[in-house]
Amino acid sequence: MVQEAENMKDADKLVIERIEAKNGLENAAIQAKQQVENIPDESVQAKVKDKAESILTWVLENEHASTEEFNEHKQEFEQFMMSCMKDVQPGQETPSAQPDMK
Repeated sequence: MVQEAENMKDADKLVIERIEAKNGLENAAIQAKQQVENIPDESVQAKVKDKAESILTWVLENEHASTEEFNEHKQEFEQFMMSCMKDVQPGQETPSAQPDMK
């Protein structure tokens, strides 16, 4: 009985890790969609929104993917985001964030 409980504990741990990986990927995509609104470059906005939507669609279609698959997609998405953010010049502000010179 103790062995059975240990096996269940190990199985539960794996399920929790998979769910956390899935949630991490979803959260990264949702957060990117929200944060991209502050970027004045519309082409970067469009790329990020499209990629984030693609990620969210993949998650919905692959809810039972492995922890490794979720982590791989998250790592790819993070690399994509870093490359997109390199395209945005530091210090760029959105028009609404600039002082009104009237």
